[in-house]
Amino acid sequence: MSGEFPGHGYEVLEYRLTPLVIDGTVEGVVSVTREVTEQREHEMKIARQRSVLKAQQEAVIDGILVVDEDETIVSYNERFVDMWGIPRDIVERGDEEVALEWAMEQVAEPEAFRVDVEALYEHPQMSARDELELADGRVFDRYTAPVVAEDGTRFGRLWTFRDITDLTEQKRELARQNERLEEFAGAVSHDLQNPLQVARSRLMLAREECDSVHLDPLDNALQRMNDIADNVLRLAREGVDIGVTEPVDLRETIDAAWTIVADGDEAAELRYATDENRKWIAEADSDRLSGLFENLFGNAIEHGGPGVTVSVGLLNDGTGFYVSDDGPGIPADEREQVFEAGYSTAEDGTGFGLRIARQIAEVHGWEIRVTDSEDGGARFEITGVEFPE
Repeated sequence: MSGEFPGHGYEVLEYRLTPLVIDGTVEGVVSVTREVTEQREHEMKIARQRSVLKAQQEAVIDGILVVDEDETIVSYNERFVDMWGIPRDIVERGDEEVALEWAMEQVAEPEAFRVDVEALYEHPQMSARDELELADGRVFDRYTAPVVAEDGTRFGRLWTFRDITDLTEQKRELARQNERLEEFAGAVSHDLQNPLQVARSRLMLAREECDSVHLDPLDNALQRMNDIADNVLRLAREGVDIGVTEPVDLRETIDAAWTIVADGDEAAELRYATDENRKWIAEADSDRLSGLFENLFGNAIEHGGPGVTVSVGLLNDGTGFYVSDDGPGIPADEREQVFEAGYSTAEDGTGFGLRIARQIAEVHGWEIRVTDSEDGGARFEITGVEFPE
């Protein structure tokens, strides 16, 4: 019973009534009472915590299993039962060994699965994450970690499983598409080189035999065809995921890219924003980053006209960097179109440069957008860049 008691305030009392028997006759009642307020509050607190934990377990899309230090199942959610199709009586009994035997029948490599699980139980301090392929073709993202109290005491191990079958298949299909695309682009580029080389040779012979106003336009057309072939191949390759990134010196990369792109245009100028107190080091793939700057610089020189000035700086919010110019700029209604393959406003442009720049940014996990520069030209902002400390 609970309530307000004079001189004591609110209390919870536990009492036991026992018959008082004398010579076989019930003569009265013996009552033993004790105050259990703190104990009851503690029990209620634990009950609330368990209810919240259970609600959280059932709300997530992951299958959850918790095993104690004796390798007995102490908690699980409905998603776990559904994902593994495991009989409920197995998990309700808490027999982890029987549950493991059931799971081994479901996975593609049973023995490897058992070895992994046993190794983790032998090293209770370890956490691990991997992908688990099932015999029916499904793929689970498996994560496990020790259950540890604030004082470091271990109480068992948590297992979570997420069905990533669709995502895995999407990645595989994307990889197949990228492979086919690169193969196709490589074949196109290779097959075009022979006729282009023949045409260039014939053009050289024609220049020796005659002087015609048609020869220079023909030379330009052949060069543009060569650029298109190269860019188609590069476009296919730049869309493939990058591997391991590393800290890259932006200034060194920018200088090298500018030397390549601005060769022959002595009037063009590269400027850096004043950011003396900030480090120009970004986490990136060095070769891809060079390609990003080369294409942005090439776009500025191609559209900015003779003597264009290109400025590079770090964004004030620390999320990335920008490349701007003092050229004619890009109208607001064309700023998304410029990133489409083949779109160009220049007569001799291939329309691949900015598309390649966007692909390089995207495979890094960055975003690129175009706006107006302070000089009225175009300004490309690349965000989502990680700058190592």
